[in-house]
Amino acid sequence: MLLGLILPFISLNIGWRFAYYLIALVSFLIALSYLPLDVKVEFKNNGGILTVVRNRDVITVSFSGFLFFLSYWIITLYAYKYFLDIGLNAYIAGFAYSLLAFAGIPSTVIAGYIIRNIGVKSTLTILECIYGMLTISLAYFISEIQVMMITTLMGSVRFVITPANSSAVSLIDDKNAGSISGFANFFWQSSGIVAPIIASIVISALGFHLLWVICGIIILISAISYHILLRI
Repeated sequence: MLLGLILPFISLNIGWRFAYYLIALVSFLIALSYLPLDVKVEFKNNGGILTVVRNRDVITVSFSGFLFFLSYWIITLYAYKYFLDIGLNAYIAGFAYSLLAFAGIPSTVIAGYIIRNIGVKSTLTILECIYGMLTISLAYFISEIQVMMITTLMGSVRFVITPANSSAVSLIDDKNAGSISGFANFFWQSSGIVAPIIASIVISALGFHLLWVICGIIILISAISYHILLRI
């Protein structure tokens, strides 16, 4: 969330290469910080990947998460271009786009409180429904104020949905948490590969406005599948 503030400043005042140097340095320091940890893991064979695949909740989280992150990546990749396309100037478009992240700062702090009080399943169902409707509204509310209000709400909601997805994975089966996390993450991360392909096809064939309608519907399908299929 802080990258939007730090990296442009470094790129403009020092040089764009130093942004990459900074990332490399921070990564190296984080890697070193793990060395003092004394963690011992006792491996137990609890059925492995076959047990994971047979679990309906694992399939639900993987499939529903794939749909949500598919739309999320499309929003991340194309929202700024869309804001320019509907007539917002570059500064306002950039500010509106940044709200998709900055608005999530307070949400990140209270995400755990929300998930604990209404439950993982309810959090995913309710907030994904809200996020889906907000995504659809991007196609119809295009003034500067409307766009900034929508992106603020989207940022606030999204930063609760993401930890809720991770919480769902951790609650399914603690004995196979590593396998479940890896299996679900495979599908979640794969969505980033598929998203640009789908988005480019939709934009070329139907236009930007329908892209957000389709993304919103995909998110709503994810919310419905969580509500119907998830048992935790």
